[in-house]
Amino acid sequence: MVEAWEALGDRRMQAWTLAMLGYVNAASLDRYVDAHKHFEQGLALARESGDEVARAALLNNLGSSHRTLGRFEEAQRSLEQALALYRAANRRGNEGRVLNGLGYLFRVFVESCG
Repeated sequence: MVEAWEALGDRRMQAWTLAMLGYVNAASLDRYVDAHKHFEQGLALARESGDEVARAALLNNLGSSHRTLGRFEEAQRSLEQALALYRAANRRGNEGRVLNGLGYLFRVFVESCG
């Protein structure tokens, strides 16, 4: 599917397709490293296309991916960037989901400290 959007030259839809592929890999298949790669590729395409909402969604997904992989500082950085983009776009529902993700990140971090 990504190849079809690439053939059409639609970077925005490539980004969203990679976001969905990453989500399926993480949520359904527990393939977090593969998911992370899809999120990173999608983020680059979202930046190229100028789709700030896609960029925020992919940063949010990357934050979750970093958290799952134990990369807490990278997770926080990605989530905070997503939060800023959602706030700028006045996407309150998405903003709330990112804040929830930050809360969960801090909980997991504290629990990992022992």
